[in-house]
Amino acid sequence: MLRNALDGLTVLDFTQIAAGPTATMLLADMGARVIKVEPREGELGRTLGPAWVGEDSALYHAFNRGKQCIGLDLKHPDSIEVIKRLVLNADVLIESMRPGVMTRLGLGYEALAALKPDLIYCSISAYGQEGPYSVGIWSTYMSGQPDGRPTVTLGSKSDLCAEDNDA
Repeated sequence: MLRNALDGLTVLDFTQIAAGPTATMLLADMGARVIKVEPREGELGRTLGPAWVGEDSALYHAFNRGKQCIGLDLKHPDSIEVIKRLVLNADVLIESMRPGVMTRLGLGYEALAALKPDLIYCSISAYGQEGPYSVGIWSTYMSGQPDGRPTVTLGSKSDLCAEDNDA
């Protein structure tokens, strides 16, 4: 029933690791065409094991099923032009870069909305795009010992909450 709910929708996926790839995976599961844009060497999620499928993490394969993938150097002007051409045929762009990175690359909302005014642009970040908690891995500090020492958790609680809301 939901398998074809998003047929005809094209999503550009600039996400890595957990929340973003899970959100875009759900969109692909519902029929959207998802084009994952990764660094030429592949996204960080490919290295998160154990459990491997070939040279890539099994988690990477699980979170990125049903997607097309293109490797680009986003610091190269030719790659930015490729992205702008993709945007012209996209309905949605989802990114999970550090706050401000897409804007510095010339791929922020304002720049891309000027090319495609009806583009839906979703920025995923655990603690917002602005403010004191917008940079860094704050879930480590929010789950600590009574004496104030941080506790590193296996998974990011904020990622797990964000993925469903973004999809």
